[in-house]
Order: sequence, then structure tokens, then C-alpha cells
Amino acid sequence: MSVTQDTFGQYAGIGFHGQQNTDYPSWISSQHAEGGAIPFGVAVSFGTADHQAVIGGAASADLIGVTVRTQAVENNAAGESVYAEDKAMSVMEKGRMFVTVSDGATRGGQVYVIQATGELVSSANDGAATPVAYLALAGARFLRSCAAGEVSEIEIK
Repeated sequence: MSVTQDTFGQYAGIGFHGQQNTDYPSWISSQHAEGGAIPFGVAVSFGTADHQAVIGGAASADLIGVTVRTQAVENNAAGESVYAEDKAMSVMEKGRMFVTVSDGATRGGQVYVIQATGELVSSANDGAATPVAYLALAGARFLRSCAAGEVSEIEIK
């Protein structure tokens, strides 16, 4: 017997970390993971050769986009879903997707990238004595407010 859904919310639900919001148009390119495994939902920049990408980047201008979650990859030995080194990965250059934000987010706020890890955050200041290096993800903003460790939606233009 099938279950019929008879109630619908006005707004779409929240997705999983790195998941594309398919209700909106997007531009997704194919790159190859360079320098090791690359997780879903992290920013990547140009690698050493054409169609290669590495986690994070040296400058904001080097950033290509954010890796997209897919069911086309198998979990690694640690049980993590990642793009293996030298394997093709999907990178969202324009569009909307869901990401977990470790420091929380405010709707309309700028999206920043931790340079070394590619993690997306909402502030370019961690308050540490030895601050982490951040890059602004040009044209990206948070579309939903969330608390630290929760999922928000970003738009990359």
C-alpha cells in the first residue's frame, strides 16, 4: 500500500550538506580531484593542470566553486563520502546548494572560505591569537539563517 502525502509546506525543506537545490538553475563543471580526497560541500580552486582542482585556494580569484554531493561515489575506507584523488567531481560554479556552517549564518551574509580546508563559513575572523586565513567566495551569500553546525542554503552568482 502506498502512502499519500496530503500536506505540503509553503517552502522547500532543507537539504543535506553539499546537495544541490534543483529548484533553481545552476552551472556545474567537471573537475578532477588533485592532492588527495576532496569532501562534498567544500570550495575548490584551480589545480596544476587543466580540469584539476584542489581544496581551498591561494586567492579569491582562484576559487572555482563548491563540490556537489553525489551518489555516484562509494564511501572510502573510513566510511566517508568523498571524491577520491584523480577522480571526476562536480563543482557548482553558479546556483544554489545546502551547506553545513560551523559558525552559523545570517541570511544575506557573505560566504567565506577557510583557505586551508575549503570549509564555508560566515565570518572572516575566528578571534584566535593565530588567525586562520580566509577568502571571500565572490558572488556568494547565505539565503537562510542558521545556528552553528546547522545547514544553510547558499547562492553563488
